[in-house]
Amino acid sequence: MMKTYPRSVFGIPMIIQYVGNQYIVEVSDLGIITKSENKGRAIRDVFDRVREYLITRPIEPKVIKDHDFHQNVQIRMFKANQVLTRLGFTIITDEVTENDMSLIEDICNSIDINKLSNPEKQDIEDKLANIFSVYVMSPANRALNMNSLIMKAEHINKFSHLIEQANMSLFRGEFISTIMILIPVIEGVLLSLYGFDSSSNKPNDNQLLNKWAELEYDRSSKQLPHPFMLDEYIRAFIDIWQHTVFNKHQTAKDNSFFNRHYISHLMGEGNFYTRNNAYKMVLLVDLLAYVMAICHGQHHRFSYNTKEKSYIQRCEYYKYLALDMHNYANYYSLMREHLYYEKDV
Repeated sequence: MMKTYPRSVFGIPMIIQYVGNQYIVEVSDLGIITKSENKGRAIRDVFDRVREYLITRPIEPKVIKDHDFHQNVQIRMFKANQVLTRLGFTIITDEVTENDMSLIEDICNSIDINKLSNPEKQDIEDKLANIFSVYVMSPANRALNMNSLIMKAEHINKFSHLIEQANMSLFRGEFISTIMILIPVIEGVLLSLYGFDSSSNKPNDNQLLNKWAELEYDRSSKQLPHPFMLDEYIRAFIDIWQHTVFNKHQTAKDNSFFNRHYISHLMGEGNFYTRNNAYKMVLLVDLLAYVMAICHGQHHRFSYNTKEKSYIQRCEYYKYLALDMHNYANYYSLMREHLYYEKDV
């Protein structure tokens, strides 16, 4: 019998053991036990069971000694995400102020997501997007995430030049470009994490999500967000990807056309390129960056030196783009910083 690092869901410990040839994941407080030869699959089954549990019964997590603050943050995130992820949004706690978190909670607590009409959903999305706009449309935040996370963390750094281009489109108000660039980037990061190359069979969606679910906190660094945060980031991404972005394209309208099949294969009139959907895509990529950085000990956002020339130049250029000013010299200077950018193009 082998135990692995504990995980948590809704503030409740999730104990993982490897017995024989199976992973056993137990949430004893809820009487939930799942088994699978694949660790990620067993963890995802727990997430599904907890979601089902909540439909008919409330959960009151026990306070874990010495972890009550971060446990409470995870619980608040989990509760809000029951609405947010259904709409394609997600929370990164280090980026949201306490005041904004309270506004988000008020919105999420005031509605029944299962009973909203499409016009009502649109109104809720607009309110949420307005709150997230301060973070998403901040040149300083975009530049900081690029320099401290996206360009440094494994798997996502392969696509940093594409994310850079998406940021530039975002500040120019070109939401079509932002969304079309970032949709394949998300799948590309998951494929890289899985270890896919052109000589092997392409993994299916479940295989990609299983690999994602089994990611673990890098305990070698003291500069990382708390493990409670990581666990909810991992779960929230699965919720969005599995039940919204990668759901059947027939559900596209119900999900404000925020659907990978609908977008990538243009299964409709093209009414996916809204401001709100561009914001959702940016937040989802940020979530990927945080998780990749936390799990590979490459999270430098808290300690990043904002006096570095690259950050200052990037931040200023984003500001110019927002003012409808474009400088090709600055554009190529920034693009050439990326590891996988073809410099001779």
